[in-house]
Amino acid sequence: MSNLCSRFVPGCVEATEKRRSHHAGAFVNVDGLGRDLPFFHVAILQYTEPRVSRRSRYDHHFLDRCRPSDSTGPKGSVVNWLGVAGAAVVYYALGALWFGPLFGRTWDRSIGRDRAQTGGRFPLSYYVVPLCCSAATTIVIALVLDAINADAVVSGVLVGLGVGLASAAASLTNALTPHTPQPFVFGAVTASYHLTGATVAGAVLGVV
Repeated sequence: MSNLCSRFVPGCVEATEKRRSHHAGAFVNVDGLGRDLPFFHVAILQYTEPRVSRRSRYDHHFLDRCRPSDSTGPKGSVVNWLGVAGAAVVYYALGALWFGPLFGRTWDRSIGRDRAQTGGRFPLSYYVVPLCCSAATTIVIALVLDAINADAVVSGVLVGLGVGLASAAASLTNALTPHTPQPFVFGAVTASYHLTGATVAGAVLGVV
């Protein structure tokens, strides 16, 4: 009994020995309580303390990172918005090359359009919407990198590759319509652009 008592309640061996003649060690005087408790009650108290689950610890860690940083508290979550803007511009500029000198003619044939007949001009929405979508995709990549606390080029490339793969799959699915003359060519050009652009944007965010 003394060995078990010393295991659960430090310093209770002496109290147990003093009361052995009265209750044969069945009661333990717990410091700070001011009363005698049965030994098995002390053991239960030792093993019924509330424990923090692993999920709770992760939740607290996430909340701590999201709090604004100060001189005494944990460092808050910070996104380099200047880097996000730069990566979005790179993503968008790659589209100008992709659908221009690189695969512009192939893309035109896939949708049954002759760029020479229109002088190579498109409505303003053809430039504004891709810019907004490039910015939105880059912001998603930046938020994912910040959530996993990654700041390396390899991490940026992997996250960008994952986001780009999702965008490429959606682009390929939307390209398969009966009104597109060459849907698979159109989907391949568009999907490969988003896959490459998101990966490059992730690499830029990993550097900055």
